[in-house]
Amino acid sequence: MTSATEPLFSFAVVADVQFADKPSEFIEEIGRWRRYPEAKQKLEACVAAWNKIKLAFTVSLGDIIDGNTTLEQTQSDLESVVSVLRTNQHPHYDVLGNHCLRLDKAYVIDRLKSGGQQGDCLPAGIDGAHCYSFVVRGFRFVVLDGTDISLYGCLPGSPSFELAKEWLRTHPVTDHPHAQTWNSAIGSQQTAWLQKELQTACTMGQRVVVFCHYPIVAEMADNVHLLWNHSEIYSILTSPNSPVVAYLAGHYHRGGFAEQHKVAFWTVDGAVESPEGSACYAILHMYPDRIEIQGHGMVNSRTVSFLK
Repeated sequence: MTSATEPLFSFAVVADVQFADKPSEFIEEIGRWRRYPEAKQKLEACVAAWNKIKLAFTVSLGDIIDGNTTLEQTQSDLESVVSVLRTNQHPHYDVLGNHCLRLDKAYVIDRLKSGGQQGDCLPAGIDGAHCYSFVVRGFRFVVLDGTDISLYGCLPGSPSFELAKEWLRTHPVTDHPHAQTWNSAIGSQQTAWLQKELQTACTMGQRVVVFCHYPIVAEMADNVHLLWNHSEIYSILTSPNSPVVAYLAGHYHRGGFAEQHKVAFWTVDGAVESPEGSACYAILHMYPDRIEIQGHGMVNSRTVSFLK
């Protein structure tokens, strides 16, 4: 088969903007700055660049804000980000991350929708998860809510909150380095929904790209930034005859990449740690036989060939 020279469509991704109107912070253990107050300008630069080209959609892979000293300051930070997203001329999708939920989940979703976010949250019966899917030219994009079972994305005392407490109790960090309070899990109802989405894609002859804030394989991140039930989700995505060709995440700001079982697992570099004055995002050009990733700033460019 002759490789196509023009993409079917293209879309943009950015991860871990983490805007906050507070001083930048130097993280000694990794030797990098988190430039919180600059993040809004970096997002503005991303949107300005996106608005100059034809894109099917754009997506933020979570942690659009960092969280601030007070509730009011964090709400103000979110409104600042939403004001930037309103200038985006393309359909936009948001993935929830742990820092997003320094505010109430329903409040964050409502404010992001006011900024133009596409995609509807599933009914509360799906563990209250903000997961959804959409289709573009033969590709099904599945957005997972990795904050489903957590100490920060669930109301204290709720079944999901209690499940999170129990999971941490039964998984000591000495044996499970990823058993950190900043991580979380995808619940059973959302997992069942994911499997149905993949079955639908198979029936429709669609390839699948999954978005979730949390890495799920070791090469995507260090061992303290993985989804709690990463092995379970990995097994579903890489099962025989799976239509999944790529899994995109954020959370681990240094980024990471692996190809396993014909699936590309990619953690996009975090914009909050990009050098001063540098934008940090990628444009993904979708072809019938491959994805060409055009990186900007810290994000590396690469080609992912479809092996199925």
